Amino acid sequence: MRTKSEIHPKFSKTLTTSLKDKSLIHVMNKDPYYNFCLEEIRFYTEKINEIIKEGLKDPKKYYEESKSEWKKIYQMIPVMYMMNQIEEEKNN
Repeated sequence: MRTKSEIHPKFSKTLTTSLKDKSLIHVMNKDPYYNFCLEEIRFYTEKINEIIKEGLKDPKKYYEESKSEWKKIYQMIPVMYMMNQIEEEKNN
């Protein structure tokens, strides 16, 4: 597995980003729980990389954009719930 090291100017430590080529994700395994864990690793690794590359450049902007996105998601929850209820009624 390849790794890529990046150094952010505000940190003295080297941040090692593995899974850059996503080779671990392509491991075939019959265990769905194991595969779920691999997908979680991929998702959060990508999120961490996004924060390192974009968020730390302008933390305030990243914070405000993130809050705005979550606000939209929260507003969609009642609609999604209603659609789910309608779908369940159709199936019954």
